[in-house]
Amino acid sequence: MKKFLTFVAIGSLVALVVEFQFNLLATHNPGNFIFTLFFYPLYLSVVYQVSSWLDSNRAGFMSDLLYYLFFGLLGLSFEWFVIGNSPWGNPEASNIGMWAFWVAVALVPRIMARPAVEFKAVKKGLVYYLGTYGVASTIMALMLPEGFRLFWIVVVHMVAYIGLHLFYWQYFRLRRRNLS
Repeated sequence: MKKFLTFVAIGSLVALVVEFQFNLLATHNPGNFIFTLFFYPLYLSVVYQVSSWLDSNRAGFMSDLLYYLFFGLLGLSFEWFVIGNSPWGNPEASNIGMWAFWVAVALVPRIMARPAVEFKAVKKGLVYYLGTYGVASTIMALMLPEGFRLFWIVVVHMVAYIGLHLFYWQYFRLRRRNLS
């Protein structure tokens, strides 16, 4: 139960940094933010079950690669068909940014849940990166004028979530090498 709760908490924190800034600081929509407080734990409960199933049925590097692809595609599909951020409905939306966000929500808790010592440096790097990004981007968003805030939030989060791929590549390389 502790592993499950930790997984859901980590994934929720990864998602809620951008949701807090976007919904409360930029668009002033507390209703959307409250919705996310319920949505992400429910979503991550399903993600956890898929993660556990993959680990027990398809252990190793391939399970992580399938996981990465599946949750990237699932998140992008959600953005396109539920939220309306499709290339034809909202051409300004960044598909790579949305992909990177949804991968982060699912993959960061999976990486952090790995007990093997060889992932310690990757996990430590993720904590520093996400902590620094979360605090610094929130402070900057609070300091910026209202009219520039939304642009800042979208660009910074897109760059930050794409930047997480540096950690994913390290993790995938270790998984492939050690098959742990």
